[in-house]
Amino acid sequence: VKHAVGAAAPSSLWHAVGVDRDPATGEPAVARNRRKGDPNEIDDRIHILRAGSSVWHIHDIEDVGPGGVLVNYGVHPILNRRRSTALSQDLAGDIRTAFASRHEPWQVLFVNGAAADISPRHGYPDISKRGKELAGALKTAVLGRWASSARRIRVRAARVTRDFGTPHAIYGVGDRPSMIEAARGGMFSGGFGGILADLVTLPVNAVIWSSGITEARVAFRFSGGAGVIANLEMAVTENEHACGAIVLDFEADDTTGAKNDVVILWAPAEATQALGKHWRRSIADGFLFGYTNGVMAYVTTDAEYDVESYESRTTLYGRRTGTMVGEALEAAYQAAVSSGAGP
Repeated sequence: VKHAVGAAAPSSLWHAVGVDRDPATGEPAVARNRRKGDPNEIDDRIHILRAGSSVWHIHDIEDVGPGGVLVNYGVHPILNRRRSTALSQDLAGDIRTAFASRHEPWQVLFVNGAAADISPRHGYPDISKRGKELAGALKTAVLGRWASSARRIRVRAARVTRDFGTPHAIYGVGDRPSMIEAARGGMFSGGFGGILADLVTLPVNAVIWSSGITEARVAFRFSGGAGVIANLEMAVTENEHACGAIVLDFEADDTTGAKNDVVILWAPAEATQALGKHWRRSIADGFLFGYTNGVMAYVTTDAEYDVESYESRTTLYGRRTGTMVGEALEAAYQAAVSSGAGP
């Protein structure tokens, strides 16, 4: 990092948006939704930010020399199967390979977006081939966008910290909403039925607690839900998490008057694609960085939390976790927009 800072030089920035699409089929080439009935239900936009010397010429894209490229897409980049022992550079490495110029490789940084329920569409090596093809198209897209070095960029940024409460996990079967209520209310809550159910499970829980496992309990409800509720306060010591926004404030173009700011929203979580789409619609449409400046596991929408899945089980702060993260992102974005800016 020190070397990179010391070697920093004046640069221009280019911003482009690519699309994950197979020209032959019209379907996504790389990503699929592993939870929805329609695997094509994804946010297929790929945001790209390129930094480089202002002397590069748009019509000589093969000889522009190395540069820096940031690629932001909501897809798990892992290509190999779970039990594979092969070493792989994964999708991020394939993107880097495709961005290599004739002289030396570009510096490529791949940042995951809202990828909690998004996986690669094909297995290795087919997905590797498609990843290279996609990256080649992205390179053409970003080199086709030119930014004058005369335009200045001011950076506005803000971060907002929120207390998300006590972390917990619910591993159950059947009626998940009733288990959510059991976790939220604690033991002997939920009216007569809830109290009776907790009395029935009390002997089992007494055995569990006496064995030293004091942070977990078995629960069920007569409506059909049953499972284990785990209090993770001892395992997850951070209840406060920060979310942030960075606004690259471009000066208006001298000839057209156009002014297209670039927004980066970041959160310490891996959101589902539905939640990522919602944030982009309701807050700002731009880059979305997941697992940034911290880790708070997965985050679902309120409705997705009610459905038993790996993502809902690892959303650790309850049904409104996604809503709370969105509120923090909104507050950070508004604070960034209204803040002073530095060149």
